[in-house]
Formats: sequence, C-alpha cells, structure tokens
Amino acid sequence: MALLAANAAENAALKAERDALAQRVFKLEEELALAVDGGKDARIDGAERN
Repeated sequence: MALLAANAAENAALKAERDALAQRVFKLEEELALAVDGGKDARIDGAERN
C-alpha cells in the first residue's frame, strides 16, 4: 500500500513538472514567433502561427 501511495505521489509530481514545462514551451514559442517577424505568419515546426 505504501508503494502505491509513493507511486501516486511521484506520478502527481511528474504531471506537475510536465505541465510547467508545457507552459514554458508555449511562452517560448510565442516569444520566438514575435522575434521572427513580429508574430505575423511565424512558422514553428512547419505549423503556421497567426
């Protein structure tokens, strides 16, 4: 039972870390789009960002 609780706690911590990293990536993509051409038609990995 203790192992199950430890695994659940680790899972929650990893999910929180993943969510924080995803938010950081999103912000960095926005900054990159603005730096490339003012945010107009900036392409990141082939995807259009308008």
